[in-house]
Amino acid sequence: MTGTPDSGSESPTSPTVRSMTGFGRAERHGDGITVQVEARSVNAKHLKVSWRLPSELDGMGAALEPLVRERATRGTVTLSVNLVRTTQAAPSRIDAVVLADYARQAREAADVAGLPSDVRMEDLLRLPGVLVEGGQTTLADAEVAIVRDGVAAALDQLAGMRGTEGASMHAVLSATLDEMDGHAARIAERVPVALAEHKDRLEKRLTAILEGSSGVAEDLLAREVAVLADRSDVAEEIDRLRSHDAQARDALASGEPCGRRLEFLSQEMTREANTIGSKSNDTDIRAAVVDLKLAVERLKEQAANVE
Repeated sequence: MTGTPDSGSESPTSPTVRSMTGFGRAERHGDGITVQVEARSVNAKHLKVSWRLPSELDGMGAALEPLVRERATRGTVTLSVNLVRTTQAAPSRIDAVVLADYARQAREAADVAGLPSDVRMEDLLRLPGVLVEGGQTTLADAEVAIVRDGVAAALDQLAGMRGTEGASMHAVLSATLDEMDGHAARIAERVPVALAEHKDRLEKRLTAILEGSSGVAEDLLAREVAVLADRSDVAEEIDRLRSHDAQARDALASGEPCGRRLEFLSQEMTREANTIGSKSNDTDIRAAVVDLKLAVERLKEQAANVE
């Protein structure tokens, strides 16, 4: 996995990954209204949005969800919205339609009965259905705009925190890929050495067994070494590891969400490491494979935190 970009070459303006964990808070004020918003996010395989809204905002979550999807593609995002009216609303409201209907019926009845048709407001207000409990139950357009602004501001803070944490994770992921490079290089360098050492050991055993019959020994030795070389050839696995490494680095540098891609690549790297380990009986190669697999496992764990 040599020839890949050096992680130390990253500049402060380079694209980076984003964490899935973060927090944001915002408060917005309008004419007689204050909106307080908190946004939190944690790890998840996909994007999930949940809302905690006051009764006045019931059903508004679907209209606000695009604000979340513009800023996040993965993770569980929870938004809590608190709405405070800074001017006291009346505890009840007058249903003008019901009141007008009562007034009309009263005048018509008075005409029929030949009675005075004066209708007093205080009498009408006592009739059922004229006063409705609960005061204001819906938001005006200007108030909806304040809510949207507060949600967007909290989400911007959340995205900023995810980006800051992601910058640190970018460095850790790059360092892990560098470590994997080193283990793969150890394996690639050790394979021909291990084969030569095995050839020497085999030659000594054959010479002792065949008591100096060099012709037969050389023939047997050549066949045995050829079989071992074929069985322990890991060039394809090393090449695939290098390819996966390059793809992982490209994903990190793209600035696009890359967590799921890194998780997939780490699974493929584990597959190659297992194959290399199964092909070799050399102690040093197997030790390098163990170190490689541990590094790949760390990469997979870290990728599970990346958007």
